[in-house]
Amino acid sequence: MSDDVEQKDWELRAVYRAQLSEDRTELSKLRTELSIECTELSQERVAYAEHRTHLANQRTFLAWVRTGLSLVGFGFGVTKFVFQHEGKTPRFGGLESVVTGLRMVIVGMAIVILAYMRYRTSEKALAGEYDTYERLAAAIAVVMALVGAVITFDLLYNALR
Repeated sequence: MSDDVEQKDWELRAVYRAQLSEDRTELSKLRTELSIECTELSQERVAYAEHRTHLANQRTFLAWVRTGLSLVGFGFGVTKFVFQHEGKTPRFGGLESVVTGLRMVIVGMAIVILAYMRYRTSEKALAGEYDTYERLAAAIAVVMALVGAVITFDLLYNALR
């Protein structure tokens, strides 16, 4: 009887081992399928993130263009209308208003050009072509410093007249 019990125990263990092996194989297949699905989902998420980044870059570009064009429009307005300093009466035209308006138009156009340069640089960086912003940052800093110097000189010149 002991041999029968041992035989049945051995058979049951063999059946359990076979079932366990099948279960492990099935579990391995399920893990592989799940891994493939997760990889596909993560690739889809990366694609969406890249698309959102490009859209954000375009929104930033358009915001700078809007700012530059507003400055151009305001510059045109200044060329047509300016206040006299002493009498506070409106005066149309005049050399001062034309010069000030032209400066604003030039600065507005420079903003649009720099916005486009930044947009292209960001697009190239997103494409992996290069990832440096040093030249653009230096160009913007120099241009803004020059614009600030010109505006400061103009304000001082007009104040001392």
